[in-house]
Amino acid sequence: MEKLKQPYKIPLVIPFPQVRRRRLIANTATRLANLPARTAEKLLAAALRRQATSMSRKGVPADLVERECRALETAIRSEIWRAAPVPENRA
Repeated sequence: MEKLKQPYKIPLVIPFPQVRRRRLIANTATRLANLPARTAEKLLAAALRRQATSMSRKGVPADLVERECRALETAIRSEIWRAAPVPENRA
């Protein structure tokens, strides 16, 4: 009797994870840091949409696009906070 091979899912490897794109993250954070909050939020959403569209066009599955966009958003927001000046302690 012939054994049936179980189909298995080949894992998808993202060759360039979004959080590794340091220049994109740093440039976006720098651009957003000096803007009013509402404007910065709109520009961040637009930048994330551009990246999502680009990944979708390249055939990346929707769930991975969403995950990568969340990771990119987190990285950009972290970079903004990292670059924010810390006020002196006036004690």
